[in-house]
Amino acid sequence: MSRHITPGSLSAPPPGSGAARPADFVARTGADPRNTTKHGVVPTTALLDGATNDHTARASAASGSATDPAAPSCTSTRDASPSIGTVVVIGLGLIGGSVARDLVANGIRVIGHDRDQDTVAAAVGAGMIAGALSDDLSGAEAADVVILATPVDQSPALLAALAALSTSARLIMDVGSTKRSMVDAATALGLASLFVGAHPLAGDHRWGWAASRSNLFQGARVYLCPTHCSDADAVALARSFWEMLGAVTVLLDATRHDALLACSSHLPQLTATALALTLAEHGVKRMQLGSGGRDMTRLAGSSPVLWTAITRDNAGELEAALDSLMGKLGEMRTALRGGDRDQLLARFQAGWEWFTEAATG
Repeated sequence: MSRHITPGSLSAPPPGSGAARPADFVARTGADPRNTTKHGVVPTTALLDGATNDHTARASAASGSATDPAAPSCTSTRDASPSIGTVVVIGLGLIGGSVARDLVANGIRVIGHDRDQDTVAAAVGAGMIAGALSDDLSGAEAADVVILATPVDQSPALLAALAALSTSARLIMDVGSTKRSMVDAATALGLASLFVGAHPLAGDHRWGWAASRSNLFQGARVYLCPTHCSDADAVALARSFWEMLGAVTVLLDATRHDALLACSSHLPQLTATALALTLAEHGVKRMQLGSGGRDMTRLAGSSPVLWTAITRDNAGELEAALDSLMGKLGEMRTALRGGDRDQLLARFQAGWEWFTEAATG
């Protein structure tokens, strides 16, 4: 059954709340890892601290209220009609392909694009896209919603191509793992009012159309990172879009998003890759690992192209996270060299406590 998105039916979310939390973590990320629901996610009805005021300011800007005089104009005259006719999905890999599948299941027409023509043919053959865009993206300007599901170093150029087409879209989103560069690009291109960065936490070490699947986003957290003047209608439409696909949305400032994801996503990827390289150096094959070792190295099977782009784009935040990790490893090495049982035990104990706290919520 078709489910139409109705932005006007959504009420503004109230401020979030949470217990005391480490001040330095909140200052950098705006997030509290303990501020969770029983599903382990923070819905937009209980926003991460620090995001509510930003969202209120954006909504005020869209409605004509006073804004920062130095900020670009965010005036919009676009129609906020409740239904979606067509969605363009650019990039039909794991995330983009899964979005297309779920949209079709909800009765929404999807037009797709991918640089790999075999992927396009497979998507058309599966009935997941009604047609394909040419490489200049002509035709995308007529879509209600445009999704950029490409590596983060390719998305800014695609956004520029959309700007050149004078798109009439009500919403443009990317789904990359970094957000600040895309928010900046949308602002520079005059698309700030239409753009909401999105990051669904539904990734996999597998990639490509073959890895895409229905219901990938059921229960997944999706971070939404508006620009400084995204239209309130665009933000509401972004929330409804992902909630229609079964996700739980969380509004978060783009800079705080990148700081948080440097630790929660990008650092684990680099750690898994470094561990895989170390094992290879010692002649250890993955088939020789136990279940724990396989768990630890699974992310090493992720797309090299995708992760090269992500880590370069978030290099500053990721370097700080790496410094912290290397400091902890250095402490453990020092304890090993000195045969310091108490220090080793203290670190294993602290790691265990972090794990059990997360497991018990």
